[in-house]
Amino acid sequence: MTDQIRYVFTKLQNCPYGQPAEQQGVGVIDKEGHLSFELLSPKVTGRDPENKSGFFRQIELFVNKQLKKIKVDASLSPTEFLKKINFGKLYSGFDKAVEKQIQREKDYWRNARILDAYYDITQTMSRFTPVGIEAMLTGKKYPFATSIHDFLRGVDRTEIQDAINALPADKRKDLLKFAQEGNFDIPHQTWREHGWQKIHESDGFETRAVDLVQFSRKNLFNSEMRLAVSALIDRLKYEYYKKTNNMDVFFTKQEYAKINSMSDIDIAKTYGTGATQFFENALVIMQRIEKITQEKRDITPFMKKLLERSKPEYYCNQDIIRLFYNTIKNNHNKFKKNRYVDYFMAYLHNAARSKDLKTQIADTFGLEGRFSSAMDYREKRKKKEEKLIKAAERIKSGNVRSGVVIADDIARFYNEYGVASVDKDETVKKLHAKKPLSKAQQQIVKRYTTNKR
Repeated sequence: MTDQIRYVFTKLQNCPYGQPAEQQGVGVIDKEGHLSFELLSPKVTGRDPENKSGFFRQIELFVNKQLKKIKVDASLSPTEFLKKINFGKLYSGFDKAVEKQIQREKDYWRNARILDAYYDITQTMSRFTPVGIEAMLTGKKYPFATSIHDFLRGVDRTEIQDAINALPADKRKDLLKFAQEGNFDIPHQTWREHGWQKIHESDGFETRAVDLVQFSRKNLFNSEMRLAVSALIDRLKYEYYKKTNNMDVFFTKQEYAKINSMSDIDIAKTYGTGATQFFENALVIMQRIEKITQEKRDITPFMKKLLERSKPEYYCNQDIIRLFYNTIKNNHNKFKKNRYVDYFMAYLHNAARSKDLKTQIADTFGLEGRFSSAMDYREKRKKKEEKLIKAAERIKSGNVRSGVVIADDIARFYNEYGVASVDKDETVKKLHAKKPLSKAQQQIVKRYTTNKR
């Protein structure tokens, strides 16, 4: 629901010492749908694009196990069913702590924006006359003669006056005090140094970073458990929805009416984050896609914003991928092969674990060869390696089509993918025993047996 904070799956991916690595974690989404901060596990592991291990996988197993234990009774009203699955109340204290941390984050960034504005003002004040500066900072009437002077110098006070007025009262007083100390006649370099000094005095970046690290260490386990409970509740709501087709299990009638009145962009902003992870978000997004299609409107702005909010989501619910595929597939022709729709489906294609689903997505949206990924490359390379091993085994056993043909294949596989044979020396002996090679073929075999990669 939009009036509550939410938790999503998130990751930090990097390459320490040149080795791809990742840290799984929990992202905290504020009531406006923005990612406020992340709590990341200190455990660094190798890349796991399909999330076959780690606590992401543990949450999946937890949800599946609980689904077998908890009866989804469709005879209950949505209100009664929600009371039955109100497991989130167990973490009410944690939720309150998170809300306070969200506010601390907002306060920090608000202060950072104020300091940036203060600094920008100090960088332009020297372009105005002392009389003009005094008028802008004190609220006195701006002298007409000074306006003429500004015009001749090509400067306009409107923008800077608006910026000064937008500063909090304490910052306006600081600015006025500094200007008065120099009788409003201050050199540009002095203004500049004052701006830098103010930022460094009040930045608080290190304090904020330490505060967030401490909060993460203290609450990481609780955040993981809270995410697991959120995923379970969301899945139970969806199972109830499948049986009843009643959206009241997700939203009150007032909330649902508000959603229907929201603009496409606001929907994508609010529900895009987590749209491939939680059914609540996914259903809102899919219903808006259908509405845009029915009204024959351009879906481009919506899909661009959805991509911005939903990527990168390093965990995708496999059932939700299927739901998105079925929804968008039925309307694909109406989108006139919109590239942003295709981008989104390519993203889902890469996240799908089922080979059948990957094939269906690729075939329906014509993705083959258009949106390649590192995962696709690894799969192709693995297939080529398997072919190479089988070819080498055939050569070693003497059961080959033609030594020359195999030499060409092995050389091509090796040169293209950097993979080695099972036994290069034995392979070359058998190839030479089969049939003398031409000079060109000898060069290929020589390169294959001597080139080190």
